[in-house]
Amino acid sequence: MSNNLSSWKNQGILLANTILTVEEGKPLSHKNIGWERFVSELLNTLNNTYENIIYLCFGVKAFNFASSLANIQKHIILKTSHPSPFSYKKGFENSKIFLKVNDKLDSLNKKKIDWNTY
Repeated sequence: MSNNLSSWKNQGILLANTILTVEEGKPLSHKNIGWERFVSELLNTLNNTYENIIYLCFGVKAFNFASSLANIQKHIILKTSHPSPFSYKKGFENSKIFLKVNDKLDSLNKKKIDWNTY
């Protein structure tokens, strides 16, 4: 297993946070400087262009953010707990969320994701 996620990108996966930068050691330090609006506009553009986007939300904040996007009813939201050390054992570990994504893709007659990292 590698930390190189290029294989995911090459399969059409977009990894996004609502806040794209922070000061080192200061979580949320760049909250409310415009990143949330930028990411919202980006995802709203995708929502208005495509159908059946699968949003994989890690945690309540991500789920609430995705739920507020434009035309979200045309898309699929899957959620699980955040994979951080604080909540990994509380739900993420046994969530089988990546299997659920592939099941949803299969039901849409789309190619499944190879979640391995190389």
